[in-house]
Amino acid sequence: MYQELAENRLIRWLAPSLAAMVCLWPTAAAAEDSAPTERVRTTEQVRNAYSSTGFQVDQTLNWDWSSPPVRTFQVLDPARGRVLMVVIYPSVATAQAVAGRGSRLVVGYGDAVWQGNVALVQANQRELDLFFQLQNDREHGVYVESDVANDRDPVSFTVDLDFQQALDQVEVNL
Repeated sequence: MYQELAENRLIRWLAPSLAAMVCLWPTAAAAEDSAPTERVRTTEQVRNAYSSTGFQVDQTLNWDWSSPPVRTFQVLDPARGRVLMVVIYPSVATAQAVAGRGSRLVVGYGDAVWQGNVALVQANQRELDLFFQLQNDREHGVYVESDVANDRDPVSFTVDLDFQQALDQVEVNL
């Protein structure tokens, strides 16, 4: 009798789950088939997208020694104190592999937003300055009041929509 009850519970749980999967399967497959293939954006394309939008763009740094190798540059909005770090991977597959490791990509910045082979992370310049000053103090043995040090969390920033839209211009300008 107990076995029969257990089998009935399993069937009552399994049947709706399978029905939902069967109903959603064609939709998911159709969405996957219709998804555009992600293009690899070059560093120059991404830099031009931000500079043509009016942002201040710093020099590109090549991190050939890192695994995987990447190129980065900062986009600055001095009027609002925003800092965007742009991380460009050699391929979409490489970027997806890194994205699978978690959303915190760069210390002191917020969660990453991914577009193809490009990752965007944002911070506030004032918070970054304070964050790095606290780090420097700790490394040099300067006493930092624990409440002040623990309350500083510059990684709560999200990437603003105008930064994301500027990157979308790469597709339009090609």
